[in-house]
Amino acid sequence: MCLLPFTPVWSLRKDIPTLRSNIAKNLSRVDDLTLEMVIATLAQHHFHKWMPDFSSTPRTMYNIVHQAIAIETFRYATAHHAYSFMGPISLEHANNSQLLIELYDNYFWSYWREKFELETRRPGANGSKTEYTNASKRRSAVCDFFFRYFFLFLP
Repeated sequence: MCLLPFTPVWSLRKDIPTLRSNIAKNLSRVDDLTLEMVIATLAQHHFHKWMPDFSSTPRTMYNIVHQAIAIETFRYATAHHAYSFMGPISLEHANNSQLLIELYDNYFWSYWREKFELETRRPGANGSKTEYTNASKRRSAVCDFFFRYFFLFLP
């Protein structure tokens, strides 16, 4: 799923059911106006897709612009209660620039950079890791079902 400039929200919503990530599921809960604002903001800054450069440092101009866009759109969405499905978000925290910068850096430059480096070292590694995790979750669900059925429902 790529956020091309002026991509209609209905086009994004059409793709969401085919995606199995938690991010896609949560994206489906965000209202159309907020998604349109994010797409317009990316287009305004001439970004055809969201793609920080993990092969360089977090403080390059290109990556700083990504950070600024993320924080700007997060503040807008928070002020308009776009994330209310996740629970209450303190507007005081949402307006704390230093906190948002630290959260962004931690999330993108720790979590996503680790995924980038793993994929760089072993192409396809993240996909196989996700498949393994999903298979493990399905096995656990089946075991849980059988446990409840055999030990709780049978006399």
